[in-house]
Amino acid sequence: MSSAEQAPPEGALIRLARKARGLSVKKAVELVRERAPDIRLGESRWYHIEGGTEGKDKVVIAPEDTLAHMAYVVGLTSDRLEQVGRADAAEVLQEIFRQERAKTAPAQEPADPQLRRLLELWPQARETQRRAIVGVLKEMISESPESIGKPDQGQERRTG
Repeated sequence: MSSAEQAPPEGALIRLARKARGLSVKKAVELVRERAPDIRLGESRWYHIEGGTEGKDKVVIAPEDTLAHMAYVVGLTSDRLEQVGRADAAEVLQEIFRQERAKTAPAQEPADPQLRRLLELWPQARETQRRAIVGVLKEMISESPESIGKPDQGQERRTG
């Protein structure tokens, strides 16, 4: 039996998400340590959690807080953790997202419900997506207010 076949569902999910992000175990562990220095997690432990075993016979089940921080750095949502039977870790992950929103929340919530929803999802966005969005917003802010939302001067306006 391969290690992927014996891995618990949450371990297989973490492995898949980590690989999808292009993260090595070493880098993923560094990201967890940066975010939560009190979480005791090393590369070997990460592999044990992904595989569900330590050695040949010892079953490994990740503590809810450790799994939640692992899920955060590999870009998983609480829904995905719930789907694999880890509602305990999903609850911790939801709190991580709440705390992240609180750090970046504007002083006054916008009235637009779509904008509020985007701000709620902000902590879950990939870092590259965040950078792209911030870059676009900076460009828009640097433009004069008169040019925002108008076609470029070189483009003709087409009508139906």
